[in-house]
Amino acid sequence: SAFVDVREGDIRALPAQYTGRFDLVVAMDVIEHVSEDMQAVAELGDVTAPGGRLVLTVPAMPSLWSKHDEELGHYRRYRAEDLRFILETAGGFDDIRISHFVSLSFPVAWAWRQIERVIGARGNGFEPQPAILNTALYGSLRLEGVLMGRVQFPIGTSLIATARMGG
Repeated sequence: SAFVDVREGDIRALPAQYTGRFDLVVAMDVIEHVSEDMQAVAELGDVTAPGGRLVLTVPAMPSLWSKHDEELGHYRRYRAEDLRFILETAGGFDDIRISHFVSLSFPVAWAWRQIERVIGARGNGFEPQPAILNTALYGSLRLEGVLMGRVQFPIGTSLIATARMGG
């Protein structure tokens, strides 16, 4: 049976005892929450074993920046090319694959951000939404999950990256 060693730590200063130790490192919507994202990715690279894999997600498209991002404690949103640069430069990763996701609902998110800019953001973005909206979003995400291995989405509200640690 497989042994899984799961650890929690501060992304900016992971313990030295984990250097080069993990075959799989996962950081889902983490690095946008720290001011030093290059340092965070360097730390992720340090703890990834040679040949190991990183799975990382971040919010995409700086043009979608909103009050909601501020309330979530985000420092930034990413463009795919910027994320690739950070993974290569700070983390030492190669075989980097990046795709947008939350793509099918992107037109609605984009339109809503434009409306917020004109009329001003209302509320804090955490209010309960109508059931029909949640059902539609859930359905679009399920469909994206089916398509993701077959389709490279050119646009979306988030990015997912996989990368291999060289060595």
